[in-house]
Amino acid sequence: METLLSPLLAAVLITVVDFHWLFGATAAGFVASGVLVVTSRIPNALRGNDYGVGERLFTGARIFSATPRLRGLMGLNLAVSAIGAIVMVNTVNLVQEHLRRPAADVAWLLTANGAGILVVAMAIPRLLRRYGERRVMITGAATMTAAGVVALIAVRWAPPRRGRCSARSGR
Repeated sequence: METLLSPLLAAVLITVVDFHWLFGATAAGFVASGVLVVTSRIPNALRGNDYGVGERLFTGARIFSATPRLRGLMGLNLAVSAIGAIVMVNTVNLVQEHLRRPAADVAWLLTANGAGILVVAMAIPRLLRRYGERRVMITGAATMTAAGVVALIAVRWAPPRRGRCSARSGR
């Protein structure tokens, strides 16, 4: 839901509020969130093992790499993470630099991405019942990979739009 509502809210706000005010409000929100995290306490939390961070990190990686099912899961998680990172990082460049569209269009495109994620999430239970977990996950990873390659080719070969755009007018 966050991948849909956050960009949608940003798209609406950026059309009426100056970017600098939005940035300041976001910074204040991060500070407030940090204060809440630091001042909160987990009740009745038991102290864990006294292993160091490095040992805990590498133990998890060792368990994942030693278990065949977890290796496959790790590969699928990497595929999902890679596509998610590409969307989050490259959307701004694609929309503003390549397409010469205003900042609000970045938020609208991210909203469309969030809506697509929600549609797929709602379709997954039916797909799992019909095809099974393994087939759905591998098909999803292959589809994401193919879509990423097609998008890369399309952006690379499409001529960029000429001219500059302003954040408000889109020209």
